[in-house]
This record gives sequence, structure tokens and C-alpha cells, in this order.
Amino acid sequence: MLPPKKWKTVKQPVGSRCCGIAVAAMVVGKGLRYAMNRMPDRRHRDGQRWARTRDILSFLGSHGIVMGMWVEITSGELQPDQQLSFSVQMSDRPAILSIRSRIFPGYYHYLFWDGSIVRDPSPSVAEELPLEAYNVLEVIPLIYLDERPQARKKEIMR
Repeated sequence: MLPPKKWKTVKQPVGSRCCGIAVAAMVVGKGLRYAMNRMPDRRHRDGQRWARTRDILSFLGSHGIVMGMWVEITSGELQPDQQLSFSVQMSDRPAILSIRSRIFPGYYHYLFWDGSIVRDPSPSVAEELPLEAYNVLEVIPLIYLDERPQARKKEIMR
């Protein structure tokens, strides 16, 4: 799947725990109902629907989108006992972000970084906000696997 040419913010229903499902919908360029119909129907104690990180990643994997990053070793050779530190260039690279939930204490809230702006599924905030507006706790970089026939043919010929 290729990334959508134009990103759209998908909002979760007011008071719901569907932020992860809404983010998954944004990543694949579809609506909330599309993602809800294709993800496990998990319910919290209060009956609210929600999604685990692995549910989101499984859904994305079925659309040719995987979690990952590119690591460049800039000095020396990689050693088996070497500790690595990573630097991720955020511009132009989509990612799922996690912050502390403001509504459900003790839980995370998922956001979508489209490579230039944060798209927050919360219905109580603007559709697009700068990265600096959030205290991000987790970053899950995303890789869109190009499944066009000509791209596969070029890869095989290398």
C-alpha cells in the first residue's frame, strides 16, 4: 500500500476509547467504520470499544504497512555487545504517537503523525496540531510497503 496522497483526520466518537482505531483508519486512508469492521471487537470494563497496539499493527500489516525504522551506522562497525541509540528524522515519515490520556487516567491516547503535522482523533481538539503541542511518550515509525507490480519487479531484479 502506498500512503494516501492527502491525509484526513478521523475523529473518534465523543467519550469513546476508539483513538487507536481512528488512528489505524487515518494510516490507511479510510474512515472509522472501515477500521472498526476489520479490527477485533475488544471491550473495556465499561463496555467501551478499544484497540491494543498489537491489534493496530496487525490491521496495518494486513494493508502492507509495518512498524520499523532505518538505522544507519555512521562510525565504525556494529559489534554484538554494542548498545545502540537511535535518532529518527520525523519530517516526511509517518508514525503513530502515544501520549497520556487526559480523559482516561492511566491509559495512553494514540495520535497520528503524518510526517508534518499531528492528527489527533480526539473530538475536543483541532484536527491538526504541531508536534510541540504534545508530550509524546512513544513513537512507532511506519513503513508503507509498495505493492505496485512494477515496484516488486524492480526489487526482484536487484
